[in-house]
Amino acid sequence: MIRETDIELALKAAIEAGNLAWPVAWPNQDLPGDKPHIVVEIVRVNRRDETLAGESPISLGRLIATVVVAKGTSTKVANEKADAISELFPMARRIAVPGGEIVILKPADVMDGYPEGADWRVPVRISYEAS
Repeated sequence: MIRETDIELALKAAIEAGNLAWPVAWPNQDLPGDKPHIVVEIVRVNRRDETLAGESPISLGRLIATVVVAKGTSTKVANEKADAISELFPMARRIAVPGGEIVILKPADVMDGYPEGADWRVPVRISYEAS
């Protein structure tokens, strides 16, 4: 059986292995004070099990990596970093975890950028299934 902790650790390792060169704010950790940086969230959508015995849970979720740059600067830097994150998680990529694997279900969604306070943010949404 795959544990949610192992899924989180494997996704974090995939981001770290990408050598993105910017500070990362991981779930439940303080944001870096400086910009630019990346904010990572792991959103668990649901768990299901298609076996009658309940022995093979499947966890569906999303990794959301939000690129944060200073508002009023070029969007090019934020968009390029969002593209770099997207390229780390191509559709059908498989990431080993204890008890199974994570599969990236579709191409990553680089969302529209938006202003928030003194920031410009560009979210990247990566959909996965772990079983």
